[in-house]
Amino acid sequence: MAPSRYLDDIFAEPARLADLLDRLVRGPQRDAVARAAELLRAAPQPIVAGMGSSFHAGHALQASFDAAGRPARNADAGELFHFAALPAGATLLFLSRSGKSVEIVELLKKARAAGAVRLGVTNDPASPLARECAPVVLLDLPFDFNVSVTMYSGVALAAAAMVAQSLGGWRAELPAELSRALIDAGQRLPAWQTTIAASSFVTPAATTLLLARGPGLAAALEARQLWEEAAKHPATAMSTGAFRHGPNEVVAAGCRVVIWLAAGERLRAIDLQLAADLRRAGAKVALVGADLPPGSADLLLEIPSLPPRWQFLIELMPVRLIAEAIARARGVDCDAFRYCPFVVASEEGLGGGHGETAADVAPG
Repeated sequence: MAPSRYLDDIFAEPARLADLLDRLVRGPQRDAVARAAELLRAAPQPIVAGMGSSFHAGHALQASFDAAGRPARNADAGELFHFAALPAGATLLFLSRSGKSVEIVELLKKARAAGAVRLGVTNDPASPLARECAPVVLLDLPFDFNVSVTMYSGVALAAAAMVAQSLGGWRAELPAELSRALIDAGQRLPAWQTTIAASSFVTPAATTLLLARGPGLAAALEARQLWEEAAKHPATAMSTGAFRHGPNEVVAAGCRVVIWLAAGERLRAIDLQLAADLRRAGAKVALVGADLPPGSADLLLEIPSLPPRWQFLIELMPVRLIAEAIARARGVDCDAFRYCPFVVASEEGLGGGHGETAADVAPG
C-alpha cells in the first residue's frame, strides 16, 4: 500500500501543535484564551459540548475540572440539543474542528435563545461556531486530510489552555515544558513506528479493548474512533475500572488490549497487575506511558514525561500509528471514508461521505 495521508498528518502533528501553542501564549489568540478563562471562572457549572473527536477531547477538560473540585460537564452536543433544558445563565464551551456539524449548529441556536454565554474553539473562521461565540479561539492550522489528528489535539490544547487559566493551573514555565515534550514526541515517531511493525500486536482482526483512567479516557475514546475510521474495525473503549465489572469476560487468547497507565503509584501498580493478568489469559497487551517497566507488555510505547493532565497532547501519538498499521494489515484505505462526510451536516441516515475530504470543504 502507498504511504497514507493519515500517516503524513501523524508526522506533521508535533510541529503543528508547537506552532499553535506559541500562538496561544504569545500570538493573536492569547487575549481570546484569557477572556474565555475569565468567563469559565465566573460560570457556576461550565458545559463543554462537542461531537466525535471534539467530544472525546472534552474528557481531558472534564478531568481538569474534576481534579480542581469544580462542577462541570462534558456533553455530547446532539444529546444536549435534543434532551437537555439549558439552565439559566449557562456557559457553554463549544468544540468543533469545522464549527459546522449539524448538532453544534442546532445547539448554538438553542444556546442563543436561552441567553447562554457561548465560547468556542474551531479551525474555520467563517463557521457558525466562529460567528456565534465570543470569544472564539481560532486554531489557524491545516485541516487533516480526513481522520482527525491535529484537529483533535489542537482543539484539546486550545480548550485546555482556557480551562487551566480559569482554574489557576497555568504556570509560567508550562508552555516551555509542553513544547519540549512535543519536540521529543516528534523525534520518537519513527522509533514508535519501527517498534509497532516489529511487534506481534498488529494483526488484521482481533477483539480490541482500549482502557484508561481520568484524563487518559480522552485518548482511549479517540483511539476507538481511529480503529473504526482508519482501520474500519470495531473496538471498544472504557475506563480501566469499568472494564473489570463485566466487560473483562470477553478476554480470550489473541485479543488486543491497549492500556494507558494512570498517574500515581497505586493506580499504576494495579494497572500493571491488570496487564500481567491479561497476558496470562492470552491477550496481547500494549502499554502507553512514561517509565514503563521492561517486559511488562507485548508492546511498550514510552512517551515523554508530562504533568498527568497534559499527557493528552502526546499519549495518543503512538497509538495512531497502531491504527494506521492495522489498516495496512487489513488492506483497507485509512484515508477514504465510505459513509462519514468530512462535515456531518445532517442527522439523517447512514451518511454520504463517499470520498469527501478536507480539500472539498475547507475554506480557502
